[in-house]
Amino acid sequence: MAVGVLLSITSKLDKLDMSDPATVQSVGGPLVESVGFLLEEPERDAPEDDGNLSSDLEEDQSLSPQERLEKAEEKEQEKQTKRRRLVQESRQALDGLFDAIIGAMSPGAPAVTIERGGVTLRAQRVWGDQFGGQVVQTGKGSFHVPSRAALFGDYTPHSVAIKLTQFQQNPFTWGRGEYQTRSSVMELSLLQNDIPVAFNNLTEDFAITIPGGPGNKPATTIVTFPAPGNQSSRYHLLNLTNTAEGFLVTITPLNTSVVYGVWGRYGGRPDDQNYNMSMKTYVLPEQCALMKTLSGDDDAEKTEATMFIPGEDHPADYYINVHVLGQVTECDIEEGADEKESHTNDVYAYRIQWARLSCVYWSETQEDWRTDGCTINKQSTIASTICHCNHLTAFGTDFVTPPNRLDFRALNYSGLRDNVAIVSTIIVALCLYSFTLALIKIAERVGKRKLHHAVRLDDLQNGYRYRLIIWTGAARHAGTESTVAFKLFGDAANSDVRVVNIAEKVFAQDSQVTLIFSTAEQLGNVEQLQLMHDNNREGSRASWHVDRAAVEDLATGKLSYFFCGEWLAADRGDGQVVKTFPVASEQDLQSIGFLFPASLRSNLAEEHLFLSVAIMPEDSTFTRSQRLGCCLSLLFMSMVYSAMWLRDEIKTQVVQAVNLGPFSFTLNGVYTGIMASLTCLPVIGAIVLLFQYSRPSNKGDRRVRDVETGDSAEAPTQQEPAKGLPHWCKYVAWVLVVLSALGSAVFTVLYSLYWGKEKSERWLSGYFLAFWADFFVMQPGKILLLTIVTCFVGKTQAVKKIFKKKRGPALIKSSMVSSQREAGFNCDVFRMRRKMERLSMRSLANIKQARMRQRRDRRFGETVWDIAWFCCFLLLVLSIVNEYHNTTEGFYQTLSTTNTFLQSVDDVNDHLTFWSWLNTTALQSFYPETSYNDDKPRWFERGFTADMQTVLVYPPSLIQGRVKQELCAVPVTMQHSLGECSPGYGEHAKETGAFQEGWKGVRNTSAMESAAPGWIHLPSGYPSLPIYGVTTHYWGDGFGLHLGKSADEMRSILADLKANRWIDKRTRVIFLEAMVYNGNVDLFTSLTVVFEFSETAGVFSRHHVQTFRLHQRPGTIGYIYVLMEIIYVIILLYTLWREATKARAAGLAYLKGAWNIVEIFNFFLAFTVIALYGFKISYSSRALAAIKEGKDQVRHFRSAVNMSQVYGWFLAFLTFVNMMKLLRLLRFNPFLAKLTSVFRGMAGEFSSFSVYLFLCMSAFCFFGYLKFGLIVTEYSSISKSFSTLFQMSLGNFYYYQLREAAPILGPIYFFAFICIIFLLLMNFAMAIIDSALPDVRNHDMPEEDRYFIQGLWERFTAFFGFWKAPAADDDAMDNLHDSLIDVEIKVEKLWLKRQSLFNLNMQEKDLPAEPEFVPTVRDVPDAAAVERDARHRIIKVRPASSNNCADSGNSQATRSVSKAQVEVTSRSQTGEEDTPESQQTSQVRKIKSVLSKGGKSDKTSTRRVRFAHVVLVRHTEQRKVEWPSVKLSAHDKMALTFGEMLTDNHIQAAQMLLRRQYPALQGLEAPAVGHCEDGFAKMTGNGLQIHHNGSQHWVLSSCAGGQVRLYDSLGVAMTPSLQIQLYQSYAAFADQARNVLTVIFPDVQRQKNVFDCGLFIAWAVDIVEGQDVSRVVYNDRKMRSHLETCFKQGKLTPFPRQNGRREVAQTKAQQISLVCHCQQGERLGKMQNCKACRRIFHVNCLPVSHLSDGKWACCCNCGV
Repeated sequence: MAVGVLLSITSKLDKLDMSDPATVQSVGGPLVESVGFLLEEPERDAPEDDGNLSSDLEEDQSLSPQERLEKAEEKEQEKQTKRRRLVQESRQALDGLFDAIIGAMSPGAPAVTIERGGVTLRAQRVWGDQFGGQVVQTGKGSFHVPSRAALFGDYTPHSVAIKLTQFQQNPFTWGRGEYQTRSSVMELSLLQNDIPVAFNNLTEDFAITIPGGPGNKPATTIVTFPAPGNQSSRYHLLNLTNTAEGFLVTITPLNTSVVYGVWGRYGGRPDDQNYNMSMKTYVLPEQCALMKTLSGDDDAEKTEATMFIPGEDHPADYYINVHVLGQVTECDIEEGADEKESHTNDVYAYRIQWARLSCVYWSETQEDWRTDGCTINKQSTIASTICHCNHLTAFGTDFVTPPNRLDFRALNYSGLRDNVAIVSTIIVALCLYSFTLALIKIAERVGKRKLHHAVRLDDLQNGYRYRLIIWTGAARHAGTESTVAFKLFGDAANSDVRVVNIAEKVFAQDSQVTLIFSTAEQLGNVEQLQLMHDNNREGSRASWHVDRAAVEDLATGKLSYFFCGEWLAADRGDGQVVKTFPVASEQDLQSIGFLFPASLRSNLAEEHLFLSVAIMPEDSTFTRSQRLGCCLSLLFMSMVYSAMWLRDEIKTQVVQAVNLGPFSFTLNGVYTGIMASLTCLPVIGAIVLLFQYSRPSNKGDRRVRDVETGDSAEAPTQQEPAKGLPHWCKYVAWVLVVLSALGSAVFTVLYSLYWGKEKSERWLSGYFLAFWADFFVMQPGKILLLTIVTCFVGKTQAVKKIFKKKRGPALIKSSMVSSQREAGFNCDVFRMRRKMERLSMRSLANIKQARMRQRRDRRFGETVWDIAWFCCFLLLVLSIVNEYHNTTEGFYQTLSTTNTFLQSVDDVNDHLTFWSWLNTTALQSFYPETSYNDDKPRWFERGFTADMQTVLVYPPSLIQGRVKQELCAVPVTMQHSLGECSPGYGEHAKETGAFQEGWKGVRNTSAMESAAPGWIHLPSGYPSLPIYGVTTHYWGDGFGLHLGKSADEMRSILADLKANRWIDKRTRVIFLEAMVYNGNVDLFTSLTVVFEFSETAGVFSRHHVQTFRLHQRPGTIGYIYVLMEIIYVIILLYTLWREATKARAAGLAYLKGAWNIVEIFNFFLAFTVIALYGFKISYSSRALAAIKEGKDQVRHFRSAVNMSQVYGWFLAFLTFVNMMKLLRLLRFNPFLAKLTSVFRGMAGEFSSFSVYLFLCMSAFCFFGYLKFGLIVTEYSSISKSFSTLFQMSLGNFYYYQLREAAPILGPIYFFAFICIIFLLLMNFAMAIIDSALPDVRNHDMPEEDRYFIQGLWERFTAFFGFWKAPAADDDAMDNLHDSLIDVEIKVEKLWLKRQSLFNLNMQEKDLPAEPEFVPTVRDVPDAAAVERDARHRIIKVRPASSNNCADSGNSQATRSVSKAQVEVTSRSQTGEEDTPESQQTSQVRKIKSVLSKGGKSDKTSTRRVRFAHVVLVRHTEQRKVEWPSVKLSAHDKMALTFGEMLTDNHIQAAQMLLRRQYPALQGLEAPAVGHCEDGFAKMTGNGLQIHHNGSQHWVLSSCAGGQVRLYDSLGVAMTPSLQIQLYQSYAAFADQARNVLTVIFPDVQRQKNVFDCGLFIAWAVDIVEGQDVSRVVYNDRKMRSHLETCFKQGKLTPFPRQNGRREVAQTKAQQISLVCHCQQGERLGKMQNCKACRRIFHVNCLPVSHLSDGKWACCCNCGV
């Protein structure tokens, strides 16, 4: 308004005489003053509008903060627009005034200047030839114009008008660039012949002097030096970006008589040699300054150093160095003369002032202040800035005081007082390192005495040397001080009991002892190790825990490994001090139950950087000092990397802190710690590798000698090449440790100087997190990964590492070696040896228990591992499933949605109530128009639904399904009442296409495309699941439309639909669909309400509410769940590979296992879930994209909901199957085993019953559906009828409903169902179940499972301290043993005496025939005690002739069956050959073996043995025990009970019972007879015979009807030994013409392990009873207990069978060829199998050749 008045005034100035100066001032002055006032008025109002929102916006709560900001921005833009228009119109007014003045001015006239209200206008006209080089000045500002040639070139204008405008305040306030003017704004315009001229990129610049703003003041800082300050300096850094800016710096000394040198340099630190600027400054004392003034030599300019640093063409750093040069020497005045200078002796100080000046211009096009084309002059000051620019526009200057930046290399360390935590942490770390290093050095010096001992047990003069390495456990009190002994059992021979009789206590806790000894015979493959001790110490000093052992054959280098892990103690474990450990098989060594814990323990001690300092392996070349150095390096590098990764918390981020004492941890801090720990790994890894793999120094030892075996020295050239890095790499590693530690400490301190206390505390939290992350996450993770790789890839290397031998330089010789060299007889040593032998013999019977214990322990480890692994896997599955479902939150979300949106939905019963429900309940639920207190919703409540927690994802929609016309016809008789009818809804009857409003038909395509929403058919989204209503199901397609985005829009749409009769009589269903989202729990909820308008009458409603998560949870927890899903997939693939390997090995038999089928189904579900997960992510992404695009939202979200629903189903199935798989791991539980046997026992009968029950239920179901379905709701459909009948069978009756529907047939139907189904069939089911219960009660758990559960109970009770070792009562036998030892000692002394007599040449006849003294045996036990102690029993077999039964030598198993000429022994676990003296006790036989150790061929030794034998016989005769024919020894009973292979004792006992029961049966001879010279007797009739095939396997043969059959539970090929036995027995049935014996192989049941072949004696019982055993399936779990019962009863009865009959495969046959035709009577005798033609012959009947390998060949027939 005011500017318009000014413009109207200026438009009329041409009517005034503007040549009169008075008129100009009187008219122009007020006009200019008004312009200045108008331009200053917004500036005066600006403080009132300082960026805060106006009060009206603050009070309007219906607007959101974003809307308020938008409103404020709109107001600001309006303000700036008004300002821009004001400035533009003001400049037009000034231009009008200038035009009026310049139009009346002649060239050369004086200039006119008007200065009013902060605005100055200068007008002047100059002759064109005189223009150029002038200075146009107004007050303090001026323009120096370039030359005329630079401005106009060769052209000379007639006149040039000059317009200079100066604004005291910046009028262009809307600029928002980097620069802002803080001075006066000056604008120069030149008019050539009254025409404005624009000047750009001139060759000469305009020199513009711009006065500075009144508030421009430089920044000031005082810098101090500690005294003395000589050679002290400070550096200041300035940043310059272009030539239009420069720094004005002033340095003023604050000390008198001190000279400061000032140097400056671009791009680097200056000094006295390298600088771009140099000056000195000082302040003289007053007396000296006065003298200088009087003498005329004034140094006033030296009191401060002022410099102007202009910018360059590119960004540059400018360094200023202020240096203390020393004292002033110009005046000869003593220091300290002036008392006023005394305060300067403490510190040296100077004041530095700086400011950045910039030349800027206003760009009309970009509306911003810029610097292009301008440079700043060095003469610029704060009061005025001189700029050189090559163009004309409005100019100003920018004045900034940036912060003073100090050079990082010249920091002031006074800030360390605020960072005490950093310095203290560094000092504490160094102190801990020094203290720990001192402890390590002391421990290493003490630890040198704790060596791994090597003990030599003999002189190694025998031919076979062995090394036994024993590792004592690391448990508390694991070591022993008792005397230790051992014995080795091999397949070729056994070692004697070796006693480790030494004075040193070498079996200490966590020790390794190497025992070297030799044997006269090679042991062969070592099979067992027996360890024992005499338990002669008190308390914990007697007990011994053996961890593991290894035996090495020094001749062959073969290693045998033993898993021990047991206590040899009377007060721990099982109370035994003697244990026998079987050798570990390849399967044992590679089992995960052994490798994983052993490798994990080994890697933990070796690889964990911190723990290994204390528990490192003693033979490691990576020393404790080196490990501690790596720890120091890691600690310090964690400091600097924590500082590097430290960042500020985001202000808008919700930070949750965890307080732990004085420390507070946030997610950002955890992230910093983890990243710092990860960043340290490469450097630390390199240092560790250098230390770990550097070779030790090879100085000193030039040759290597085996101190254990005494082998000669070995030259270094014969050794293997050294492996690893050179030794000097260790020094490189130490250098890296020092540099990394010191460098990290220094840089951490430098970083901390900028932090302050708060950030330092956050760094300390991050540092501790980095340390603990490495300690508990990185190092264990590395160890776990290494262990897993080792267990699955490098199993061989892992075993070698676990059993790695540690050599010690100390060699100890056992006292046994010394005593052998000494003369005389050492009774104590002899007693100790005999005691250990006694313990060894006592433990031989426990070998079987040891094997079972080993299998049990291995199974225990595998079971615990499987259960733990599966529980972790199951927890992983449950976590993933729970993350998807969020059952608790999802349930309450579903409940809230139901209560909010489905109120009074059941009240809808016709179309009127439907419209009413939509306009009231539905509308207010989707778009509430009131808040909690019936107020207007506030801004933050808008967009929410009625529950104020959820929002609509897209507008709700209505979809109508309707039927076509004329699909049904009304009968003619009823057409007068009803003209037309509408059918029910169906795929063939539903309406499609497009309609006009009111359901008017559309005839052309263009009308169909323009049809309104709701009147055109929309297909359903696929894949789609059916939507179920009350009467039928639908597919979601129909005539649909959205209901709008607001309440008014929805109300309008509903009114329009109702007015156009959107619902009519052909409407069958209406879907109301909505999707809401709850951001609090990040869950979507789909709401679908189905309103069915039935063709009968009424409206039926049904709703579907489903809550689900559409996308991955955001934030860190989301990444954690993604990681869990990846881990699940990896585990699944590994499990699939393992099962595939197992299935390929088992073949089709894999499918016979029920749990294998479950596993296959689990894989199917798992991979289906993974595929559905991918589809779910895809559909979810499409749905979210549809929200952004705003189209097809219903279709995409419906597909996402359906996919999410299917995904949830399969997740539930997968979880169910995985939970059920846990039963497989617990199948050893006796109760679960009984429950399984119930299902197995009643499976057949219950299956038949289920079919019968189903048929009966179906009959009642269809009858009830057809008869009562029209009246009774419970029978309205077939599914409801089945459900009702099932409930009635369980006791929920519906009698009154049936009686009300049909008074006669209803009760009849009810009582018929009760009698037939409820009373009869249900009781039949209970009877079937009850019939299976006796089998459950009599269920015999497999012995292996029973033993396993017993072991679990022992471990459980031992863990809680309740287990007590069973006490052994062997006092009587110990007394007998001591007595026998006394006998042996007396005998030995007598023989020593006799030997001395031999030395005197005494005659043989002078020797006594018997010992002169035989002591009486003390406390001889009774026969029962002897029977309990006996371990070996003999069964006498009388062959056909007396000296022709010999060992056939076929195999080890055959030797175990027949070892002597006329006797058959039980299988020996020791592998020793039995002798005729085996009826004696083991103690007596040991006496004989000891006495027979003399020379093997001299006569003296023979007489000596005979003499001792007299003593043995006296004691042997008192111990003879006769056994009944069927009574088994304790050893045989144990073999039968604990699942071992049956011995010949069991077989012979069973055949004896068969002979007793069936006397007419031929055969049934002792199995060993077939291996004798005479062989089996020939059968001529029906008979049976059990054979040993020479390969640890029992088979049964029979002859019936002239056919020979062989029943084999393994189905293997016949061995040569078996062929000979068969021909011996059944030669009478051979084909004499073809010289062959045909043997038939029936297809019979196979054994499930390698021990149960002997149990198939069961065939013999059924064969003699006339049964076909090929179809019989025996219950292998009950066969052993049944055989044991038969032995007790003395009668063989049929063995227990399983239900059902097995399918029989094709019967096979094989022919045995015969060469020899001789007749040798009743028995054919010893025969051989030809190596070449495989036929059988007698050696004495044909010319034969005895081959080198011990076999024979018939020369005549084979030509060998």
